[in-house]
Amino acid sequence: GIVRRSGRTHKAIAERMQFFREAGLDGLGEFIKVDDTFEVRVDSVRGKLPSPFGGPGMYSKVNTTVRNNALKREITFTDLHIHFVGDHGFYEGKGSLFRLEPEDLIITLDVPVSS
Repeated sequence: GIVRRSGRTHKAIAERMQFFREAGLDGLGEFIKVDDTFEVRVDSVRGKLPSPFGGPGMYSKVNTTVRNNALKREITFTDLHIHFVGDHGFYEGKGSLFRLEPEDLIITLDVPVSS
């Protein structure tokens, strides 16, 4: 698929998503600057969701929005998305309201090529 052809892995994409989630936590719902290219906002919603795939634990309802100012692109994902991508290589079905296109994640988040 697209991910393999791009030279990335699902794990690398999930790690990049997690990096931005952690970078934005201090902003408490406001955009904060990560570096010259990126700003990130993390919004926490009360409550937790189980993974529909089963597996351990519950996932916080947290939305992470990453703004790539160099590309004028923005993407929003949840903690559940990070789990889906990293553990299942799953981006939600085409046409799904919460679908994330792997290519959008790779480009917008500037995911490094996997070594």
